[in-house]
Amino acid sequence: HGSDVELESGVLMKLAQHGATTMMLSTKTLKRNALVTGPLHNEAAIRLAQANLCLDKTLALHWAKTLVAQKLKKQSLLLKWLANKRPDAKKILLDASDSISTIEGNIHENTELNMAMLLGYEGAAAKNYFQGFSTVFAAELDFKTRNKRPPKDPVNVVLSLSYTMLHFQAVHVCMKVGLDPYLGFYHQPSFGRESLASDLIEPLRPSIDQWVYSLFQTHTLRPNHFSETNETQLACILGKAGRQIFYKAWELEQKKWQRWLRLQARWMAKTLKTKGELLINSVPTDEIDF
Repeated sequence: HGSDVELESGVLMKLAQHGATTMMLSTKTLKRNALVTGPLHNEAAIRLAQANLCLDKTLALHWAKTLVAQKLKKQSLLLKWLANKRPDAKKILLDASDSISTIEGNIHENTELNMAMLLGYEGAAAKNYFQGFSTVFAAELDFKTRNKRPPKDPVNVVLSLSYTMLHFQAVHVCMKVGLDPYLGFYHQPSFGRESLASDLIEPLRPSIDQWVYSLFQTHTLRPNHFSETNETQLACILGKAGRQIFYKAWELEQKKWQRWLRLQARWMAKTLKTKGELLINSVPTDEIDF
C-alpha cells in the first residue's frame, strides 16, 4: 500500500485461485497498471444477455436516467448537509443544491430525453456541484474545481484515488457474479473502458466525496502529505506517509460501498441469467451448420 511490495508468483496464484482480484497501482501516479484475476465465472447465459441488452437504446437510456438521477439527488443532499456544517458557505452550497435539484426534476419531466441530453444535464449538475463542494475545503489545499490526468491539488488526488479504488471494487464484483465489466449501459462499450463498472459506481460518488471531505476536515490527511512534480506537467503527488494513512482509512470505510456494489451486481446477474437462458433455449441447436 504505502510503498513498493514484492510478491512471489505463487502468492498471486493462490490469491487468484481463491477469487481475490489483485490491483497494482503506480506508487507515484496512483494509476492502475494491472489486475490479476482468477478464472472467469462460468455462467455464459449472463454474459450473453448482457451483450444483447447493452445494445438496446431504450433500456440503456432508462438505466442511465436512473443512475444519473440517483447521483444528482445524493449530490444535492450532500451540499445541504455541508451547508449545516459550514454556515459561512451556506448560501453558495444551498444555491448549488437547488440548481442540482432543478436539473434532476428536468430529467424526470423531459419526455423527449435522449442520451446526449442526459449527458448535458449531468455536466451542468457537475459544474454546480463542484462550485459548491470546493468552498468547504481550506484555502491552502487550492481545490477550486474537479481536475484529473493529472490531478493538480491534494483534494483532486484523493478524489481520483478513491474513485479508482471504488472502480476496482466494481470490476471485482462484476467478475465474481458473471457480469462483463466492459459491457455497460450508460457508459457505452468502448475500447479499454470497463463501462459497467463505471455505471455501477455513479450513485456512490457523492458518498466518496463526503468521505474525502472528512479526511481533510479531521486533518487525517494534511497538505504536508502531498508534493508537486514537474516531470511532464504540473501534478500533485500523495507521498508515502499519506498513502499509508489513506489505505488504512479506506479499508475501514469501504465495506459498506463494497456491500452495495455486490447487491447491485447480484441482482443484475440474476435478472440477466434468466433472460440469457431464454436466449440459449430458443436456439435450435440441431439446425446449426458450421
